[in-house]
Amino acid sequence: MKQKMNAKAAVIPAAVFFLFTMLFMAAGPGHAFNSIGNAVNTYCEPTGIQPYTGDCNLCHANADNFAAAESGDYAVFCPDEPGCTDNDGDTYAIEGGDCGPVDCDDTDAAINPGAVENCNDGFDNNCNGLIDDQDPAAVGCEVCTDSDLDGYAVEGGNCGPVDCDDSDAGINPGAADIPNNGIDENCDGADSVDTSILDNDGDGFTPAEGDCDDTDGDIYPGAVEICTDGIDNDCNGLIDTQDPNAVDCPQTCIDNDGDSFAVDGGECGPVDCDDNDAATNPGAEEICGDGLDNDCDGLIDEGCDVTCPDADNDGYQDAACGGTDCNDNDAAINPGAMEIPGNGIDENCNGNSDDVVLTCPDGTLLVIKKVKFNSRNGKLKVQGRATVGTTIAIINADTGETLAEGIEVKGGKWKAMIRNVEGPLENISAITSNGCAVDEEVGTKDRKHQKEDDDYGNDDVDMHEE
Repeated sequence: MKQKMNAKAAVIPAAVFFLFTMLFMAAGPGHAFNSIGNAVNTYCEPTGIQPYTGDCNLCHANADNFAAAESGDYAVFCPDEPGCTDNDGDTYAIEGGDCGPVDCDDTDAAINPGAVENCNDGFDNNCNGLIDDQDPAAVGCEVCTDSDLDGYAVEGGNCGPVDCDDSDAGINPGAADIPNNGIDENCDGADSVDTSILDNDGDGFTPAEGDCDDTDGDIYPGAVEICTDGIDNDCNGLIDTQDPNAVDCPQTCIDNDGDSFAVDGGECGPVDCDDNDAATNPGAEEICGDGLDNDCDGLIDEGCDVTCPDADNDGYQDAACGGTDCNDNDAAINPGAMEIPGNGIDENCNGNSDDVVLTCPDGTLLVIKKVKFNSRNGKLKVQGRATVGTTIAIINADTGETLAEGIEVKGGKWKAMIRNVEGPLENISAITSNGCAVDEEVGTKDRKHQKEDDDYGNDDVDMHEE
């Protein structure tokens, strides 16, 4: 910057020597500077730079300097001083030392040792090495209050989710809420509810304890099962009559053999003493000589002539004296015998010399042995014979309506009890699964006059029911 005086000796011209003498005298202590001296002093002490307090004329004894001064180059008289770089003009330099506090960013006038630290801009505004809220002197800092030290503050905003209770470390936005305790542990504004552990209807049971309807105080485990309301009152999974503990149930009427008589008695009517045999019931007539209580009156063969013979020992008394055996000389002929089709003999004593028989084109057999229809209760009873391995369908021959299907043939026999048949019913067709068919006229009987050759339960074959 500034040059020091050349120390080598030189011959000083008289005029220059005079000028030097005058300048020296003018600038000496107690003397005012002349015009050149004032100009040099002003140059060496500019505003804004640390002023030179020494004696300028004592530092510049080189005649060349004076020559330069005469041409206006006063810098030759100024002493060497340190260089201070201030690019952003904030009066702080980057060198430090004699230049004062260091400017940590000389490209931004707002950043210097005299600036105020702004807490939210991410800069070290006052160049003290501390940024934003690291600096105790920073202004505008947001305070995050976490008194219970659970990591959540009460202020929200930049402090994160709001801690709704800063006095309890177990209550904060990250906690798990405990239902039904009236406390909002997770600060979502409400206590969570687990309905399974509530007793909303006040019956002493919660859903978790088996209450299957927590809106009705009359429904809970251990309640009385009411038989006719269609509700599982005691929550055991059984409704009304399904529940053996139910009360006020209507009486159940069990009629396994479909003869319209039940084993229960009471409201169900007279007791069926053999619910596996449709021919045995309180409405049947006693058959002499069969050793059975056919009419369920507790007596066997009552009213029969005990002297009526069973000459062929087939278990049936001679029809001539009140029995049912139409040929008491042949044990193969009786009401329980198998009808042999096509031989002209009434083996089963049903009054027909031969039952209706059809030999199908493929060589299989289809026979309708008996048909009875009760017009009062709509029950149709049919039995017959067919080739084993086939199944039977029963059709209303007059309307084409299918009354039953899938009737299995076992041991060459089949039979069916078909309920809820709407009359009138005059003719039926039996059709095998291989397409063979036979028609038969329907015999109708009234419940008031029930006594005919009812042997539908005697054959050793399951009754098909619809």
